[in-house]
Amino acid sequence: MPPRKRLGELLAEAGIITEEQLQEALGEQQKRSMRLGDVLISRGFITEQQLIEVLEYQLGIPHVQLFRNGSTLRRST
Repeated sequence: MPPRKRLGELLAEAGIITEEQLQEALGEQQKRSMRLGDVLISRGFITEQQLIEVLEYQLGIPHVQLFRNGSTLRRST
């Protein structure tokens, strides 16, 4: 089994972030000891939803969307 692609690589390949944004975020990640996804969100390069979706893809987890319908949560497939 080939190694998983890294988060930043997946985001750059998908055109969600630029290589420059990735390098900037990686530098900040090292300085602040933060997770890359958190840095990318805090810089406004990606949304939380984009992070969730790329992590699901990276880890091979099926996408499940939860939404409120009145006072209950439903799962959409």
